[in-house]
Amino acid sequence: MRLQGFSFKRLEPYKDLDDYLPEIERTWGLFTAIAHPVLVRTIRLRYINRLPLPMTDGRVNLEDYLTTAPRLPDGGLQMAGFMNQQFSVERESGHQVNIVVTTHPVVIAAHPPDNDRLPIILDICVGAVADGRPENWAWILDKILSLRRLKNRMCAKTLT
Repeated sequence: MRLQGFSFKRLEPYKDLDDYLPEIERTWGLFTAIAHPVLVRTIRLRYINRLPLPMTDGRVNLEDYLTTAPRLPDGGLQMAGFMNQQFSVERESGHQVNIVVTTHPVVIAAHPPDNDRLPIILDICVGAVADGRPENWAWILDKILSLRRLKNRMCAKTLT
């Protein structure tokens, strides 16, 4: 619980979202019993993945792995890190999508290349902005599942 709402978070090792849904529903029930929210305004799913890309001679061709790989302008530069962020709205549902792909120097410092693999972070956050009743778990679950489908589609379209 937090001042602005409810969050359910997991760290490695991960399971499938379906495995967590009963616990999310149970803890949501506890939250609503304690906090008495009157309205659900936003539901979000966020997945942060560390992708160790194989390097050859200390390099990786990002275009082999990312559909929107960063490119340097021509002229004697060597990439030391990158961050690509895209924010969009799905036309049909109005769901919001924020995709960040990065290998920023801070990420590399925290997760240095290991065994000739470069750590890339793929951070996908999808959200539904709509007003719903907190006690309507069926509505909340429908939004969660819809967001998961969108997240899966965005992940598949981001990676080659």
